Amino acid sequence: MGTGNQNDRGDQPDELGDNLAAIDLGTSRTARTVVAGVAHTCVVLDTWAIKCFGLGSSGRLGSGSTSTLGDGANEMGDNLTSVDLGTDHRVMSLTEPGRAGAPTGTAGDGSVSLTWAAPASDGGSAITDYVVEYSADDTTWSTFVDGTSALTSATVTGLANATTYRFRVTARNDVADGVVSTASATVTPAAPTTTTTTTTTTVAPTPTTTPPIATVATTTTVAPTTTVAPTTTTVAPTTTTLAPPPAARSLVLRPFAPLATRLSAIQRRQVVRFATTLTVDDNITCVGGAGSGPVRLLRDLARSRANAVCALLARRVPGVRTAVGVAVSGKVQVAERVSTPAEAVSQQVLPALVVSRDLSRRVLVVAQPG
Repeated sequence: MGTGNQNDRGDQPDELGDNLAAIDLGTSRTARTVVAGVAHTCVVLDTWAIKCFGLGSSGRLGSGSTSTLGDGANEMGDNLTSVDLGTDHRVMSLTEPGRAGAPTGTAGDGSVSLTWAAPASDGGSAITDYVVEYSADDTTWSTFVDGTSALTSATVTGLANATTYRFRVTARNDVADGVVSTASATVTPAAPTTTTTTTTTTVAPTPTTTPPIATVATTTTVAPTTTVAPTTTTVAPTTTTLAPPPAARSLVLRPFAPLATRLSAIQRRQVVRFATTLTVDDNITCVGGAGSGPVRLLRDLARSRANAVCALLARRVPGVRTAVGVAVSGKVQVAERVSTPAEAVSQQVLPALVVSRDLSRRVLVVAQPG
């Protein structure tokens, strides 16, 4: 445990809480990331150096020996040396962001305007988006599709007036999503109140002077009239109904964890929701984003992720045609889609061209009518 002895901790009263001393990592040193093994622990420090302690067998501590460290006096703190990664080499540790503040909302007509506080930590990678969710029963949460934005505010539309909602947000960076925020207080959208004001204006009557009328005797001779029956022609109107053009749809999955190729539960839900918009006549293309780094490794990972997504879609919609691709560099052409009022939760309106680096560890799915 790095406590300087082999005593158990947490199995007796008054051993935890303020009674549990912090691990000594060195003078003024703090931890950015902690990774625990079965019998050893490695810590990435604020200096981006790495220190490991615990069971030393099999060289797992990187100390140059198999000695166990942290179970005896004078082995921790400044006495625990950093793992030698090479001259001027450090660990570039990136983690998911912290928890965002609970949102506060202002009710509108079928909408609620939200604001929230950014998390105290972005995990070492800039926050790229906030996922906004809402619920009317505190059990089922729906995601509000508002594109990608790092702003700490949003207006959720499409809500039902006179219905009480709660809201929560999740910060996202290029690594993963943070912990979901605490839910907001209840907010109830309401239609605006219309006030009718009646104004009565009284106008005084205007005197009217009638001029004298002269009477003139007139004799008029009228020629006989011939009446011709009109001819009526009725033309039946012609109505032409044009079927709406089929829509192309697109989806960008949340990032995979580094080196992972299996879909997470959240990613599977994204794919399953997207599958509900497909028909057997659609052509599906799954493009894995490789990102920057070892090209061969990242390309293989991207292809495996794209294969996993297309395979799941094929199982959900038997008979649909699928194809797999990998985006290593440049831009990816995305089919132009037709927007409809009722967007599926999993769909996103994408630009015509998507930069490959924006797809790092993600999979882009494009469905085109057959």
